[in-house]
Amino acid sequence: MPFIEIEFQTDDPRMRELCQLYWEVDGYGKFVHRVADFAEKFGLKAREVAKEVRQHCRAFRADLLCESCGAHVKYLDNRSDVSLGWRSRDWYRYCDTCEDAIQSQEEERRRQQDEILNQQKLEKMQEAFEGGVYESLSLLEFNFLVALATSPNTDVARKKNSAYPRKTLNQSSKS
Repeated sequence: MPFIEIEFQTDDPRMRELCQLYWEVDGYGKFVHRVADFAEKFGLKAREVAKEVRQHCRAFRADLLCESCGAHVKYLDNRSDVSLGWRSRDWYRYCDTCEDAIQSQEEERRRQQDEILNQQKLEKMQEAFEGGVYESLSLLEFNFLVALATSPNTDVARKKNSAYPRKTLNQSSKS
């Protein structure tokens, strides 16, 4: 069963004791002490204990380490974080720093993919221009196709409108 480790941010023995009582769990991951049972001993109301504990220590699940750098994955804010964390080993896989780096890498990868797709679109348009495909189009039709071909949402628009019957510009102007 995972257990909780505490990093104290105080030398005050009373506040250290408060933190230990607050975070202590048994072998089954259940809290040993009820907050209401020890709050009064420290001159606090039960609802004030979590705030006081956060000011004097940081707690974390000892078994949850970042897969990338080995740092503690998530510091616990309150006891409900623990009950969420016990349910799944995959509660968090990376620390905040590594998560940010992974997200940045993913955004860069998507940007590069978009850039490649846009370049491919432009190359296809260039091939079509060189082949004379657009010579028979009116200026309005030509501008519409250029706007459609260069839109970043072209694929979305095509999928969204695929359920509707398609009309050519000549058919719609006759209606």
